[in-house]
Order: sequence, then structure tokens, then C-alpha cells
Amino acid sequence: MTRLFDMTIGQDHELKLALQNAGMTLEDAVQVGGNPQLAAKMVAALRVDSPMRAYPDRDFSRYNQYLRPLSEQLEVLRDLNRRMPSKLRVSDAWLDLDTASDHVQGVEDLETFFVSFDLLEPTWAFSQKLVELTQPAIYDSGFRKDAANMRLHSTARRYAPGIHRVRINLVDNWDPENGRNVEQVRERAVSKQLGAVEPIGAYALQDPRLYQSQDGENLPYFDCAGIEQGDGFRQAPYSYWDGLNREVYFCSGSADSVDSIFAAPSLVWRSA
Repeated sequence: MTRLFDMTIGQDHELKLALQNAGMTLEDAVQVGGNPQLAAKMVAALRVDSPMRAYPDRDFSRYNQYLRPLSEQLEVLRDLNRRMPSKLRVSDAWLDLDTASDHVQGVEDLETFFVSFDLLEPTWAFSQKLVELTQPAIYDSGFRKDAANMRLHSTARRYAPGIHRVRINLVDNWDPENGRNVEQVRERAVSKQLGAVEPIGAYALQDPRLYQSQDGENLPYFDCAGIEQGDGFRQAPYSYWDGLNREVYFCSGSADSVDSIFAAPSLVWRSA
């Protein structure tokens, strides 16, 4: 959740107008300000009565139907690679991979493949193109992805060029009750744990309906917390499904912005 002190001037005016129209006087407001117990009761009443406070029970099993085993993901990856622009297309030798696994798939521990180039910019471009090829449409806000404007954070994993077998928690670092920002996630992250580009490709290799299930309430959107971006590297990329326009958004925002509808996926395990 966002702090009350972050309220804009317009929101402050709307709140005062709504309270005045409901009959609250300045004397009533002063009484609330001077009585912490009364203020707590008001907040408690809001959270009981408001449907916006109906937080998910974090049962993600409903999404298992959209998760693919490694063998199916590899076939999808091979097909999409053939449709890639030539500058992003990888060698067929990279796609000669072992898919044997007894892992049980879940959004909290999803086994998948991650394609890494020698630089971050083409690595991002490849994964974003996977999404473009599997979703109705995408929107890229145009944030810069060159080395001078985007880099891996110290908590992100580094990879040699190639295709890596990884396991990722797509809903990690989600706090729908209190919210959090990317900086807080990074502070408590284990080294080489935070997802950077990996979540994008992970979503793209599943049934398209997994991405399309994101609503910020039952399945969160996601921050790429393992990436620093923008002027002074004070921003972080994020992605979400827009159900109204039926497209996947790729944007970048301040790393200190508090949100309660975004996860920050983390890596559970990766092969050598």
C-alpha cells in the first residue's frame, strides 16, 4: 500500500470534499487527529467494508493448467526461434537440450528455459519478442535498454551465453496487504536470486492464458527487480497484462515506488 503522505493535492481535495459531503466537520477531523484509537477504528472499518481489501488467499493451483512441462516449452521455444528476426535467432545447437524432469510445476516454482546473450540488451529483446509472438499485442513505453541506461543489479544472476534451465518463483516478493518497493526487495534479497529478464521468458513459454490471468489481485503483475534502469539507474522495468486493451505492457518506473499489485520474481534454482 502507498503511504498516506504520498497523497497528491488532487486526491487530498477529493478526500476532504467526500468527508465534508458525508457530514464531517473540521471539529470532527481535529477529534480524529487527536485520538489515535478513534483513527484506528476508522481505518479498521474501511478495511472491513471495502471490497478492495479482499486479499487473495494465495492459492495459485488454479494456474497449473497453464503451465507446460519442459518438453513442451522446448518445442514452443524452437518454433518461436524460427520466427525470430535473424539478429536474435539462436543456433539450433543451443536448442539441443535435455528435458527429462520429475519436477511438479507451479507458479511458485516453475521450471523453464532462459535464453541469455553476451549483453543484457539483446537478452531482453529476445525475451520480449517471445512475448510479442505469443500474445495478441505488446506495448513498449520506449525506455532505453542500452548498456548506458540498463544494467543488472548485484542481486541478479549472470549467465554465459546460451540456454539455461532455471526454476523461478513468479509470485515472490508480493505483499498485497502492505505493499513494498523494489529497493526494499533488493535489500532483503539473497545474492544472485532476483529475477531480471527471466520472468519474461518464463511467462512467454507457458500457455498465453497465464500472462492473461494477471490482474494484480489473484495473480500479480511483476517487477524485474534484478535490473537497474534509467537516469542514475534509479528505475526498474516492470510488465503487466492489460485486460482492457488485451496487450502486455513493458515499462520502467521508480525503484522506490510502493505497490501492492506487483511481485518481484526470484530464482529458485538454475543449472550450472
